[in-house]
Amino acid sequence: MNRKSILLVLFFSFALSGCSLWHSPQGKTLTIKWSEPQKLHFQGKGAGAGIALMSTMGAMGMAIGVAIDEGIAKDISKTRAASGKTIEDIFNQANSDASLQLNWITSNITEQPALVIERIEFNIVTGKNDATGVKIKALYTDTTGKQAKLNYPNDYPDHKPKSFPLEELKSNNELANQLLLEGFEVILAAAKNQI
Repeated sequence: MNRKSILLVLFFSFALSGCSLWHSPQGKTLTIKWSEPQKLHFQGKGAGAGIALMSTMGAMGMAIGVAIDEGIAKDISKTRAASGKTIEDIFNQANSDASLQLNWITSNITEQPALVIERIEFNIVTGKNDATGVKIKALYTDTTGKQAKLNYPNDYPDHKPKSFPLEELKSNNELANQLLLEGFEVILAAAKNQI
């Protein structure tokens, strides 16, 4: 065999073995599903307004409050989407070490371990300038079928989550992605610890 042939064989051997290890070095797969199709929620200003309006307008006042929050959620979603990244892209980024192969599905989950993202909600937290953070609710199911609720940030008191002023969050398309990435990293780390 000449030198070129040997190099070619070595290159393809390396490339093929690298491809088999690329996604999941430890051979672990996590099935992921969204219970709501990547919808973002917001809770904050409208809830307070709805309660205040309810005293004078009844149920219509509460409906106006809900509509305010829905409008803010749409503003954040629209601004976040302008970054060109899907929520799935951000979750994949949280798995940057590629220690798990993420299997995204839209149908019913039949494989474990599995993670169902139940709700993603931006909300006003304590602080100045309507500081806004993110809450993520997920359901993890291990290989035996045992389930555990994962609530970010409430279940992780040692973690100090970021927050940004609401007006900045509605105008800067990377800020919502930063909050989501931080939350997904914590949720994914918790799932990895249970696999």
